[in-house]
Amino acid sequence: MILTINGKQAALKKGASIEYVSENRIFTDADDYSMEIELPLADCPQNLDIFGMITRKEVCAATSSSR
Repeated sequence: MILTINGKQAALKKGASIEYVSENRIFTDADDYSMEIELPLADCPQNLDIFGMITRKEVCAATSSSR
């Protein structure tokens, strides 16, 4: 899987797996679900280039996955 954020390819955790759940609306009155992906920041210049130094104390990290 390739994850692109703002035109830059993000690095995924080694051994990470993705689970995507899709239900049939006729039976469950539900649609497709979103998925959650954790991205490494420590020692990962590729993802730090995308997100910046969000682990610093003075940075308020967003809790929403929409950017």
